[in-house]
Amino acid sequence: MYATKRIVQTLAAVALACGFSLSGHAQIGSGWTSTTESFSIQTSNGATAKAISGGYEFTTPNKGTGKVSRAEQRFSTMPSNSTIQWQGDCKVKSMSGDRISVKQCHQVTISSFVIIALTKAGGTHFYLVNGPTLANYTIGSTARVTTIMNNKTGVCDIYINGTHVGSKSGGKGGGGMYDKCGSYVTRSGTGGMDVTWTGLKFWKK
Repeated sequence: MYATKRIVQTLAAVALACGFSLSGHAQIGSGWTSTTESFSIQTSNGATAKAISGGYEFTTPNKGTGKVSRAEQRFSTMPSNSTIQWQGDCKVKSMSGDRISVKQCHQVTISSFVIIALTKAGGTHFYLVNGPTLANYTIGSTARVTTIMNNKTGVCDIYINGTHVGSKSGGKGGGGMYDKCGSYVTRSGTGGMDVTWTGLKFWKK
């Protein structure tokens, strides 16, 4: 028993040192059914997406402040009566720019309902565009990002490394929700990011 406890404690310490919590390695909550989602690759203004083991690497160049560019996976639109849990491992290899989105939750008619971006202002951290800070981040580390979009209520909940860090309501009636991940330079941002997304998983209710 003591040896087992020590192993669990050691694993927990390693997980935290790597930017993970052990609870963040599984789905959030219960009652979910594993599913798959088709996707397309979207690139613009010199940005690139490259297939790698377990996922994709996305690169957006510096085209100047406010010069929008994107390299993203756009996943299929979810059924109007469903709830989808989306989970993936985000690792920013380098970031010379600022205010760059890495994860989005869209409504067909509302467009970018939720935009999770990174900024270096005040210390590198994830934040919700037009919203609050979500979590600190260290360049080169891996963060497990989970979003749960309820297409019936229009609410999106956001988790980083298994911890609930924010939510946004008001997405109901937008014609259907869908996920995106990658690197997207916002209109207030500056390009210059190399990020990988791997280990994507999906569940539905």
